[in-house]
Amino acid sequence: MSIKKGQQYRRFVSEDRIQHWLLVLSFSVLALTGLVQKYSVSFISVQLISLLGGIETVRIIHRIAATLLMLEVVFHIGVAGYRIFVQHVRPRIFPNTKDISDALKSLQFNLGVVKEKPQFGRYSFEEKFEYWAVIWGLAIMILTGFMLWNPIATTQFFPGQFIPAAKSAHGSEALLAVLAILIWHLYHVLVRHFNRSMFTGYLSREEMLELHPRELAEIESAATTPREPESIIAKRRLRFIPIFAAVSSLLLLGIFQFITFEKTALDTINPAIQVTIYAPLTPQPQPSPSSDQTQMSTLVAQNNQALEMMWPISAHTNKDAASFRYWDTQGRVDQKCSKCHSSEGLPFFLLTGSTMPQPLSSGLFCTTCHNDTSEYTIYEINSVTFPSGASSEGNTDDSNLCITCHMGSKSGKEIDILVAGWENDIVDEDLEFVDIHGAAPGATIYGDEAQGAYQYAAHSYFGLRNHTSNFGSCTNCHNPHQLDVNPEDCENCHSGYDASQPLSSIRFSIVDYDGDGNISEGIAEEIKSLQDYLYIALQKYASETAGSDIVYTSETAPYFFVDLNRSKVAEGEETNLTNRYTSWTPRLLKAAYNYHYTIRDSGGFAHHPKYIIQLLYDSLESLGADVGNLSRP
Repeated sequence: MSIKKGQQYRRFVSEDRIQHWLLVLSFSVLALTGLVQKYSVSFISVQLISLLGGIETVRIIHRIAATLLMLEVVFHIGVAGYRIFVQHVRPRIFPNTKDISDALKSLQFNLGVVKEKPQFGRYSFEEKFEYWAVIWGLAIMILTGFMLWNPIATTQFFPGQFIPAAKSAHGSEALLAVLAILIWHLYHVLVRHFNRSMFTGYLSREEMLELHPRELAEIESAATTPREPESIIAKRRLRFIPIFAAVSSLLLLGIFQFITFEKTALDTINPAIQVTIYAPLTPQPQPSPSSDQTQMSTLVAQNNQALEMMWPISAHTNKDAASFRYWDTQGRVDQKCSKCHSSEGLPFFLLTGSTMPQPLSSGLFCTTCHNDTSEYTIYEINSVTFPSGASSEGNTDDSNLCITCHMGSKSGKEIDILVAGWENDIVDEDLEFVDIHGAAPGATIYGDEAQGAYQYAAHSYFGLRNHTSNFGSCTNCHNPHQLDVNPEDCENCHSGYDASQPLSSIRFSIVDYDGDGNISEGIAEEIKSLQDYLYIALQKYASETAGSDIVYTSETAPYFFVDLNRSKVAEGEETNLTNRYTSWTPRLLKAAYNYHYTIRDSGGFAHHPKYIIQLLYDSLESLGADVGNLSRP
């Protein structure tokens, strides 16, 4: 048959090419943002993460690309369904026995055993393999992606071991897919033969004869085949459209549930909006004040003067603290930190339910907590959601405003997810210390209801602690501006205590929790002794079981370091990040998390002492320490 050069044959219609380039876009973004997370400590990954705006931005981009990929799956199902059920196009992408013979013949041809290569139709066995590899890969990635995006929901139905298994499968399948594209696909369509059909939609007759000779023969032999009447196609179309509308609606609903089912993934950044925090009205003429009004005005003025004296010495306005200066070199406060470490972040979060990068600040302003600085009313918050997923719903006092930024950013539940499937006493090099982030008195007060600390499954724990009816909220004890506690407020209830003594000397029980025989010391001292016992137990376990000596400092993140000189004290170069402790076992990580948790909440002896003691006792017991002389509340 003579070859007519320049004659073109349609290979892919516009819908096919749109699907292909959407897949190229979503796959490329997913590969880039996924692999830098999988190999996050490599030099290239560090540079790319920085270039993309930080790990939070990388994760957001990854999830957007994943959503686009799932939407493309719906589009693909619609296109394929229309061709099969409406146009009655025979699906030739399914494997058959000829593909096996073609594969064997190709192997023989490549080895030089036979001189003729197999004749392919619409799709070669290689193209079919690639297509079904994509389908199989998508199924794995979507399933494991859901588990990683919604880990708490997953562990409601499956053992915790499914989370690390999903992480391993997700990363391994992604690496396999990237290698297959780079080594296999790009070689076949760009190197061995530059295939333009995904750009133009067409192949020349020469290319068809080379790549798809059987399809070329079918096209040319069917040139005069009559087409089905449009009326028949229209009837099938009318049946197909409502069915696919229903199916696609269910699939889109599933995608929506996929990305909103659980609030553990990072929220996308909302566009910047102008928020009016303080908009005073023009003063209106008022009648001459009465003597009572004059007296009240005097009292208000005196109170405001007292507040003005308290506010500058508050930790909330310590402009030199790391809480406000940490971000100076980058010029703005990160999105994930802005809610609590900038003056405008908290009101933005309360008004919009989201966070975004904020300007640097030298402390909090009146407008950070007060929604009206003429009446000095504060933002009302009905409930706060803790990192564990629990909420403070039902608590309507002003504590929720304080707890919003004083509940930590991690929970004990996250450790269970992190170590699921690992042996308790086997070192896992992938484990890193989990930092509660600052003090978490809000979580401590709620105890078992918030689960901010790590709670051992074999034990039960105290829930919300109501101190007293008169001291049930944060600001009943802490001056909301200076933040200090007035010791005189404690005298009425705690007999034998007077305001000249430190608050840590208060005791409420005759139980000797630390087993030292002293029941006159403050409950804070009982807790301090248990913390000392736990530190010793941590060091003993780390040395004997984990095989690496450990030291702790509350001053420098990530807090636990290798004890290079075996002095039992963190000092000098030992507190460098490169010397951070890495020989974690699940058992050691759980106990260390609780130790750090109780150290950070220096007011734990007042916030919820029995809960703190339970955590320390159970951590000691888990590490195999002798708890025979100790008492657990």
